[in-house]
Amino acid sequence: MQTAIEFYRAIPEGMPRILDAIQAWLRDLPDRGIDADGEGLWHCHALTRATKLKWQLKRWRVTDGFFCRVGTNHSWLVRDADREFPRLILDVYPVRGFRMPLLIEANEWGSPSPWNEMYIEMPGFFANHHRQQWERDANLILAASHSR
Repeated sequence: MQTAIEFYRAIPEGMPRILDAIQAWLRDLPDRGIDADGEGLWHCHALTRATKLKWQLKRWRVTDGFFCRVGTNHSWLVRDADREFPRLILDVYPVRGFRMPLLIEANEWGSPSPWNEMYIEMPGFFANHHRQQWERDANLILAASHSR
């Protein structure tokens, strides 16, 4: 069965294949292991950055902000609208989700998407040291996935 965004060709060609590959990669990615801060799991901030690098998603930008409300820190990828496609959100590691990426049409024109209100962009909110750590963690994820 096709989804509406597939039927109406609202996603780039090959995107379903990339989503399947991301899901398989998440499934096979080893757990992080407990670090000095007591963290044992990978987080959305690093997984989002690692996904952009691994699949060379040049038209997509990493976005930091909140999910549903301020206080629920989250990161995701956005492909801004152009003449060919509407604005798209790729949530690599949805909040409280099951290692399955979520691709959402997030129109801001025409028939607006309800998802727009759930993904709150606030890139300036996070201090640079968080983003630097998230980028280091993204490189750890890529190294861990290459070792398998």
